[in-house]
Amino acid sequence: MTFTSKIKCSNCGHFNTNSDYCEKCGELINPKLKRELSDQKRLDDRDEEERNRKQSKFELFIERNRNHKNILIRLVFQLLYGIWFIVMAIGAFIAWLFAAVAA
Repeated sequence: MTFTSKIKCSNCGHFNTNSDYCEKCGELINPKLKRELSDQKRLDDRDEEERNRKQSKFELFIERNRNHKNILIRLVFQLLYGIWFIVMAIGAFIAWLFAAVAA
């Protein structure tokens, strides 16, 4: 037993049988295919936006000092970055602790 699906084209009004595209005007009429194409376009746009995004001054500072040619500057930066990370982790723990006690 075969199933046939009749879909009306929203562009020209022609009824199509078992087709993804309108036989009369060529418009895409399969809703699943339309959704997949729009999702793919949205993901491609997001990826393109991410590639073209300009880095902030802070991100540039971090990247520049993390890969600095002078080993002394790299070591001092890594030390300060590690201390900053630990302080932020302690702060996050204290915030979580207060939230847990308040609840």
